[in-house]
Amino acid sequence: MNRILLTALAAIFLVSCGPGGKQMPALLSPASFPGRTLVIDNRKDTLLRTEKGALLRIKAGTFGNDAQAKLELKEAYSLPDMIRAGLLTRSGDKPLRSGGMILLRRTDGSNDFSKPIGVSLPTDRCESDMQLYKGVEEEDGIDWVHPEPLGDGAGAQNLARGKALFAQNCATCHDIAKDLTGPALANFEYRGPWKDTGELFAYIRNPAGYMTTSAYAKCLQSKYGAIMPAFPALGEDNVTAIADYVKSETQARGIPAPPAENLLCADSCRRYDSALTAEMRKRAALIRDNGPRIRMAGNAGVSPAGPDDGGQGSVPKVEPKTYAAVYYQFDIDEGGWYNVDAALDFANGASTLKVRMEAAGDYDLFIAVPQYKVFGRGGLLKDEMSVYGFYTTDGICPLPRGTTVIVFAVSEQSEGILFDAHRFVFGADNQFTLHPRRVSKERFNSVVEGFTLTGLSMVASDSKNANEIRKVDKELDRIERLRPKTCPCQCDPANLVIDSMPVTFSRPLTGTIAGR
Repeated sequence: MNRILLTALAAIFLVSCGPGGKQMPALLSPASFPGRTLVIDNRKDTLLRTEKGALLRIKAGTFGNDAQAKLELKEAYSLPDMIRAGLLTRSGDKPLRSGGMILLRRTDGSNDFSKPIGVSLPTDRCESDMQLYKGVEEEDGIDWVHPEPLGDGAGAQNLARGKALFAQNCATCHDIAKDLTGPALANFEYRGPWKDTGELFAYIRNPAGYMTTSAYAKCLQSKYGAIMPAFPALGEDNVTAIADYVKSETQARGIPAPPAENLLCADSCRRYDSALTAEMRKRAALIRDNGPRIRMAGNAGVSPAGPDDGGQGSVPKVEPKTYAAVYYQFDIDEGGWYNVDAALDFANGASTLKVRMEAAGDYDLFIAVPQYKVFGRGGLLKDEMSVYGFYTTDGICPLPRGTTVIVFAVSEQSEGILFDAHRFVFGADNQFTLHPRRVSKERFNSVVEGFTLTGLSMVASDSKNANEIRKVDKELDRIERLRPKTCPCQCDPANLVIDSMPVTFSRPLTGTIAGR
């Protein structure tokens, strides 16, 4: 809840947004509105939170030389309270829109306030032109006079800053009330993990990294098809200012909070997502500690610049991806073997080699030519998602025709290694599909040994943290079975509680991020 810091010398004051609205008739007398009596020790500083959420900061000696002071306190922050109190929201003949009223005066009738009392009023809405008014009691109620601007550091300044930051960083892709490129932000605090401001700050600093460890954020990425760029330098103060502005605008536009039954769902889903997130983060840390899936000794697969293409510049080489090891690692020692460039002198004409995987995935592909002791790694061809080559990104591969070539692919699953291989005689146009299937590491090692690649070895073993990761996987399965059955704990667009998230897109984005 936002707070507007006020410093008052008067006994009663109002935060108002200036002219507008209709004057409310006095249904009851302010004197009949219930209040309470405060007993203040005037010898020391006092910080007091009232029953309705205001904060009072009273310095020692505020009430002269008295050891104690008794104060009458009355608070009216909502329209029903103001109606019950018969409090007219007018200044002379000018109607006002009220942001809240508070009465604070000594019960002995004295108005001896020798020091200002700091007051923070609870509110869900504040506008930049809000002012502070002094209340003067009259026969027909209270007239609000002598408007003054709020002091430095008040909520109005914070919201003005939040509004400017929102326009600069968010408005291109976000609206308060409706989805744009990104989701609407009204009532964001009721959705996903965003009630925890620490989670919100972590997400905004590194959205792509955060999504690898949050099931809720992953679902949102799938729904919107894009994520925002990171804002590591935005700062928590600025993020808070944006969030306060969004909350204020939500209230000002009259956008209701989710109904009670949805809030109960939100709490259940938040607990579920919190447990899931904790295990996912543990898993990610174990994977990082494992290191790379492929560990190579030597220089095989490292090639110089691509072949001459008739003076048009070098053709880009394929780039093997590096994947972190999860359950298995593959140690390769190629000994005296060479990379694909070593076969250039023996090539007889331009040849192509394109290997399509049955399905896209995080595969490592390898090529071996025993006759020439050539060994190398493959990479995706240009504009392809599942077609690999071993030299240039257009599929050219300068190997001698008529030689025996072995191509194989590996990936991994918790239960085993995904593996397939193809042995063939190299020709002018070589295209085929691999269909990886699950095998044990023992079976993989046996098959690779059967390739009889003298001087080259490739051995699969469990990764450093394989056993711990499998334990986490079991815990993730257990948590998933405990997902609330009657609550859609993902980003179901039909559910108000979790259909969007409070992010700060700075520009329209397209595409997706791998690993979500």
